Amino acid sequence: MILATRDTGGTGYTLAHAINNVCPEQHQAINIRGVNNFIDYPVIMDMNDYDRKSIREITYKADVVVFLGAMRPFYDSFRLSRKALKDKKKILLCMGSEWRWGRDQLIKQADNLLGEYKIVLGGADMFISVPVPQPDGSTRLSEPVGDDVEYLPVVRSFKDITRLCLCGQDKHALETFTVPKTRVVFTHAPTSETNKGSELFYRVVTRALQAAPHMTFQSIRSRPWVTTLNMLSKSAVLLDQAPPFPTAYGALSVEAGIFRVPSISRVAPECAEFIKRKTGLDTPHISFRDEEDLFEKMVTLATSEKHRKLFGDLNYDYCKALHDEAPVVERFLKIVEAM
Repeated sequence: MILATRDTGGTGYTLAHAINNVCPEQHQAINIRGVNNFIDYPVIMDMNDYDRKSIREITYKADVVVFLGAMRPFYDSFRLSRKALKDKKKILLCMGSEWRWGRDQLIKQADNLLGEYKIVLGGADMFISVPVPQPDGSTRLSEPVGDDVEYLPVVRSFKDITRLCLCGQDKHALETFTVPKTRVVFTHAPTSETNKGSELFYRVVTRALQAAPHMTFQSIRSRPWVTTLNMLSKSAVLLDQAPPFPTAYGALSVEAGIFRVPSISRVAPECAEFIKRKTGLDTPHISFRDEEDLFEKMVTLATSEKHRKLFGDLNYDYCKALHDEAPVVERFLKIVEAM
């Protein structure tokens, strides 16, 4: 069972769905979400459809309870008891900004409400020190996480997502009937322009459009997940993220990989090293040093189909090995079994 007050990245659903797809005879998983948003990820259980007593009883039946971020709303709303959950395996699963900016509060909350639990993080950048803003306007570096914290990559179903959009076989069929497209679409789909470094992308895209005549640009804002996937599947290049702090890449880069779309994302060297150490894989994302380097790489991708195919294939192979349902579920079950 995966409990999420807000599931902004669809993590609760995609993980539960993956467990049910990969090992239906041995395990069953559900996710319960409290608040939906414009992204409109699927959900197995919307808590608004059930009374509080029912959700409390469902939670108590679970062998493993995963809290995606904040726990307090569930304890307060459904009157969960720490004693009743004492013998359950409990996981605090965090993704992105909630951990990056609110780690101390989440750990304090988990210590108080969960007792024994395991922390699991979904991004390489969550394992490194980043500048954290302070109330007085200054910043301090966050403390590195302990060795007991586990890494669980975000999961996406390659099979399900290709059914929603134009799959590889459909693209191949299209190419046999038509000449190659001349329009090269660069796509940026920020949930937060600050956290995704959108200002830098917008500035460089403006220059690149003048240097590459076939290049076009689209920004996807406040669109449902399925709509975004369809637009991404028809893109040539994804502009993922380039925030002013060390980071890796977002879930959209994984979805781009499913469509063999190359991703530009400023992956911090320490994040790439962490992923290599944990998985043995080299990150395929097109990183850059500065604005001028980003401009040159944008123009190269806009004018070279060879480079787009190369990095698109590398992104597919990487995401298939790390983010598809089978490898993520295998990693998750090993974490649970070791508790």
